[in-house]
Amino acid sequence: MNYLEFEFYIDGREVGLFKEAFPTSAGRYGYEPYRGLGHLDMCRTIDALEFARCFYIDGADVVHFDVRFGDGHGLLNLSNFERVPKHSDGYEL
Repeated sequence: MNYLEFEFYIDGREVGLFKEAFPTSAGRYGYEPYRGLGHLDMCRTIDALEFARCFYIDGADVVHFDVRFGDGHGLLNLSNFERVPKHSDGYEL
């Protein structure tokens, strides 16, 4: 699997890459942040609301999840996973 296939997004902007694989359940996960508007948007949203709603594309599905800051640099706490068919949420990249 190509490393870029572990990319995740907020509002259509790239946030970063998960380090090992797409997460599928609640827990703490390592990621590599991108320097860009997507990562900035995620951080600002978490600062304002205590969490951000992000997503990744997994084949024919979109997987949405909540993000909170982790216990250290490069760590995120993820929860509230929801998998939906890509066409049903109306989102296109």
